[in-house]
Amino acid sequence: MGQGLTLPTYDTLQAGLINYYKQKTEVELSEFQFEKKWNWLRYIPSIGYNFVSNTYMVGYNTNEIANAINSKQAIEAKKISIQKNNDLLLKSDLMVITAELQSLKHDIALFEANTPLISMQSQLFDLYTQQYNKGEMTPSDYISKKINFESLNVSRLSVQFQISERITKLFLIAKLDPPKI
Repeated sequence: MGQGLTLPTYDTLQAGLINYYKQKTEVELSEFQFEKKWNWLRYIPSIGYNFVSNTYMVGYNTNEIANAINSKQAIEAKKISIQKNNDLLLKSDLMVITAELQSLKHDIALFEANTPLISMQSQLFDLYTQQYNKGEMTPSDYISKKINFESLNVSRLSVQFQISERITKLFLIAKLDPPKI
């Protein structure tokens, strides 16, 4: 590929995204890793004393047990939701990367196919410069040709810059550090 227009491989971008979403999922699930320290107290019956009948009482609140079970189920559902959501985000980002990678390959191929034309334009401009230096061309004609040639160079640099920017964005979508330019 030409002049700093090196595309990363799909595998590199995919690995970056997979690593990012794996870490993201681990971070989001980490809040559920530690059971609350005193959760077991929910299952202990309440002990009391009835002063009227002078007897001890043992009470068991089934509402607490039901809440504990529901809480566990809600936590498991949340874990599954986090995993599935991050899987969907990964698939979505991979689709974006695939489409952008294909588009960039096409644009780089066009850019590189244009290289021989630019080379010929440069040779032609060198001939115009020789004609001007020999006095065979008027200054206004030479300046006009120079403007056209420089415009082509600026246009080519602009396209190269745009492609470089899109490559950088591709790295950012893949959650990777872009290459230094």
